[in-house]
Amino acid sequence: MLARLLHHAGAEVRSAELAYQNWLARTFGGRVEQSSPGPIPSAGFEVITRGRLLMFRVITIATRNFFAQTRRLAASLLNSGNDCRLTVFCDEAGVFGSIAREGRCAVRELREIKTLGVHRAKFTAYATAFDEGDFLYLDFDVIVLQPIEELTTHIHITGCHDDLSSVRGIPDTKYPWLGDPDLENRQFINSGVFYAPTSRSEFFEELRRRSLDDVLWNRYILPGTLYDNSFLCAHFNLLNEPVEYVDGKVYNWQGFVVEGRLQVERCGKALINCQTG
Repeated sequence: MLARLLHHAGAEVRSAELAYQNWLARTFGGRVEQSSPGPIPSAGFEVITRGRLLMFRVITIATRNFFAQTRRLAASLLNSGNDCRLTVFCDEAGVFGSIAREGRCAVRELREIKTLGVHRAKFTAYATAFDEGDFLYLDFDVIVLQPIEELTTHIHITGCHDDLSSVRGIPDTKYPWLGDPDLENRQFINSGVFYAPTSRSEFFEELRRRSLDDVLWNRYILPGTLYDNSFLCAHFNLLNEPVEYVDGKVYNWQGFVVEGRLQVERCGKALINCQTG
């Protein structure tokens, strides 16, 4: 099965540093080895002009102790043929400054990470990101293998379905929110990878406001397991927000790593399921 995104890889990627250097060389001039320019993405997403190139927007959020993984994400995005602009929301801009590049990667310090914690601060990051239009959100530990701009062509919030089967401590996945036991789980995504179109900015602003309410926050998280992911998906169901699903084996395979063990082997640009072949 072709995989475009690896999530929570949890293992060293031997080409990560080369990918990063290739990104810098291809973007800002210099020699590029063992790499070739990616295709220019097709239309259907927010268009940002830079010379004759078209760009789509990606955001992530990270704290200083995950700088290395964030740098790897940035390198993998550009080394995989994605002509995009990445914004990194972080707790200390000085730590992340070395990956900032004009027109390609912006670093923005978000004070809410320190005042609210990184999980709750994500909703401020989402709402703030809409100031520049739609965006594709990727967790800082994602590794991008191939072009993914097609994710930005959807008209609804888009992500990969999560059946919660790999999350411990949930007695009933159909009604997972103990703080609101009557709320039915009709739609749930793994929020490590999702697309948010500009048309849903008001929904995310409402989420930001609600995330600041301690009672609501504690009602719709799953303590010890899921925080922002649970809060987001609870509100999909509370507010009847339409969600589109894409193939989780291509864009965000849940269970890619199970109990610390890699579940796939890479063969060229394909990932082989170790259990099924």
